[in-house]
Parts: sequence; structure tokens; C-alpha cells
Amino acid sequence: MTTHEIRVDRSKTLAEEQGTGHNRWHPDIPPVVRCEPGDEVVLETRDALDGQVRAGGSLDDVAMAVVVQQMVDSDKSGVLFTVDPVHGRRDRMVVEAARGLGEAVVSGGVTPDNYTLSRDGVVKRRRVVGAEPVLSDAECATLVTLGRRLADLHGGPQDIEWAFDADGRLYLLQSRPITTI
Repeated sequence: MTTHEIRVDRSKTLAEEQGTGHNRWHPDIPPVVRCEPGDEVVLETRDALDGQVRAGGSLDDVAMAVVVQQMVDSDKSGVLFTVDPVHGRRDRMVVEAARGLGEAVVSGGVTPDNYTLSRDGVVKRRRVVGAEPVLSDAECATLVTLGRRLADLHGGPQDIEWAFDADGRLYLLQSRPITTI
């Protein structure tokens, strides 16, 4: 029987997304869980629910789900914003990218490369931190295509976490609305 390693992460509840709560990792849940095929993985959600109530919310409208996905062995990863989150420009997309796992980008553990892209996939501006760019122009164009599809599907600007593996396959890790524009 094969043991699988999965990463467990806690995302925000809807109330936290709307700024009425806080995002907090439950300290008793290890970030990596080892499980055998057929094992049931159960996570404690009381902390998130208690935070919802302390913030003045109600549990009547709360629905939760636990998504477990296989860890992507990413060669490069990062975040794509389907609109410029700083300037609010809807004619541009912004990508932050680094080598390895995206957690380093999202948590601020590394200074990522920064790309400003047109909506048709042309690199308008590139700020490279290391000796060579993390992303090629073709990878930037692929991300723009993904970003346009997700923004159209969800009816608004998206904050997208993504990863490319060593074979160049693109993985969509998470997409959520940009609520600050």
C-alpha cells in the first residue's frame, strides 16, 4: 500500500473574505498529512467557526468544505491578478512568480519577479529579481489565457494561484474574486 503526502491548508471563510473576520491557521493541524488510500482526513473547523461568531457573524449562513488535492511538484509558481490590483487598470494583468512552491510568494518569503501583461498576453513590463526571468513570454501568454477564462467564468476579476511543473504543465491551484477593486 502506498502512502501519499498531501498538503493541508486553511483558506478564508466568506466572512473573512469580506473583511469581517480573520484568517488564522489552526495550530494543531500539521501542514502535511500522511495518509493511506481509503483513510478519511478530518480537520477541526471549530477555530474558524468561533472566529466567525466573535466577529459578529452568524453560523446560519456558513457552509464549509474541505478540499484535498495532491501536492504539485512545482518548478515555478505564483499569483495572477486579472486586473492590476494597485492601479485598478482592467486592461492589464499582473503576475508575480518565483521558482519552486508558491507558498513563498503568497507568504512574502521571497521577492518574486513581477510582470505586467496586456489582456492579449504581451509582456508590457518585466521586473526580474534574479539573473534570468522566472517566466518565458509563452508562459505569460498561457497565464493570460487562463486568467481571461476564469474571469469570464466567474463574472469578475480573479486572484489566481498557479504552478508550472518541470514538464511545463500548468496547474490551477486556486481562484477567488478580487474584492478590493
